[in-house]
Amino acid sequence: MNRNYRIVFWVLLTFLAANAILLFSVRLLPFVDLPNHLAEATIYKFREHAGNNLAAYYRAVPWYFPNTFYPEFCSLFPDVEIGNKCYYLLAFSLLQVTVYLIIRELGGNPWYGLLAVLMTYNYNVSYGFSGFSLSIPALFFFFYILLREVRNGGRAWQFGAFLLLVLIFLIHAQMGFFCLLLFVCMMYWRHRDSARALLFSLLRILPLLLLMLLWWGRRVPGPKEGSTLAFLYHYFLSSYLQGIYLRFRLPFFDNFQLHAGRTGLLIATLFFISILIPLLIYRAWKRPQGDSEARRNLSYPCLLFMLCLACYLLLPDYLPGEQIIYQRFSPVLLTSLIILGSVLLQKIKMPWLPVYSFIIMILYLGSWSEYIISFNRETHEFTPDLFRGLDNQRRMGGLIYNYQYRGRPVYIHYADYFIVWEKGIAATKLIDYRFGVIRRGRLGGLIPYYEEWVGKSYSREPAYDTSLHYLLVRGAAPMQPDSNLMHFAPLKRSGIWQIYQNNLAARLNP
Repeated sequence: MNRNYRIVFWVLLTFLAANAILLFSVRLLPFVDLPNHLAEATIYKFREHAGNNLAAYYRAVPWYFPNTFYPEFCSLFPDVEIGNKCYYLLAFSLLQVTVYLIIRELGGNPWYGLLAVLMTYNYNVSYGFSGFSLSIPALFFFFYILLREVRNGGRAWQFGAFLLLVLIFLIHAQMGFFCLLLFVCMMYWRHRDSARALLFSLLRILPLLLLMLLWWGRRVPGPKEGSTLAFLYHYFLSSYLQGIYLRFRLPFFDNFQLHAGRTGLLIATLFFISILIPLLIYRAWKRPQGDSEARRNLSYPCLLFMLCLACYLLLPDYLPGEQIIYQRFSPVLLTSLIILGSVLLQKIKMPWLPVYSFIIMILYLGSWSEYIISFNRETHEFTPDLFRGLDNQRRMGGLIYNYQYRGRPVYIHYADYFIVWEKGIAATKLIDYRFGVIRRGRLGGLIPYYEEWVGKSYSREPAYDTSLHYLLVRGAAPMQPDSNLMHFAPLKRSGIWQIYQNNLAARLNP
């Protein structure tokens, strides 16, 4: 088995090297909300620099607020786009290496654990949820540290768990709360016979609780924010059971972005089934785990899986001011299943499994490579030259009528590249998220609310003529005689992309 671990480790390194080559060989990544987060990082890095007006329109929350890790990390690099690629490479590497370390610690089957590569470009990555994308491998690294603590003891592991718990909260608040729950449950299971030991273990969460209270007390409530507790009460009372069938979409939450329509759903389902096949063939759940060591190895992976399953089944679809909640736990649940399955299959001889896992990995890497490379071919006309020569002291908005790539709304936030590439001012959704890290600044009221779904639910154009100097348009703009956009005239064009300029710009507020 030790030889198998060594071979799997080198296979993983090869897989990660291939992903590094892919990430750094393309210009743009087709992750839906990614332009928002690139703009966040740009504002973080350049808001106080001369030659731009970012500080007047945007302000950043303090570093100890949740979700600040991504912009802080990317702003450390000379180019935030390079920082972003390093960030995603870190997320991919940490996920695969950590799952490998967990399985080795538990004596699990490393070849079955190799199927965790299917969670690399998961639902959160493809939708550009940058903070949550890194929080997933951070969760499993946190679980690994706790596992070493509860199995082997040691103050170093205790201190590491304390620091990582705080860091995960800064990466993403939702995962911070989940890790807090995981920590309490694992400490309870370990010290269930000693209330005193349990109490001393739980003292480590006090700094995180204080940080959470400080954040909640200093946050700026959003305009559409409501009571979360009242919403949850109504949700479980009247809405939860009616929508429970939606949880059965688990087989195609991850990887369905690869192709539009039924083809994408079929590919995602096949990758999902490939995780289940070894478990079903050997009926792993019926394998006897008679000795105490085997039961000990199963207890904590079982606990992790049950908590992930509970979050996936019980969390709502959205909260006031926050969307897409339980769906984010799809890759977390499946990765925890792979860890648990590797322990269940640890003593079973499966000579075909190495070839099977390797083929699945190659198919997965090939599918995502084709997707990302094809996307860059389609977007070859969208370059910094499109914005070059525009006044970055003026405000830009987006009318993305043609917003899809293979059926996914990949282009809806592309006006944010005016911030990223020109340090300009753009109407963007990032300033109106409930828990966003960028808020409206002193002149932020001059930025209109960004209508990201104008291409999906178009009825009339937003009233941008009184607030914006430029418009980025993708697709044909429906300029009707009574249109709000009649004062905009074409200025630049690059293929399907167009820049319109407001002829009334001299009358706009600065």
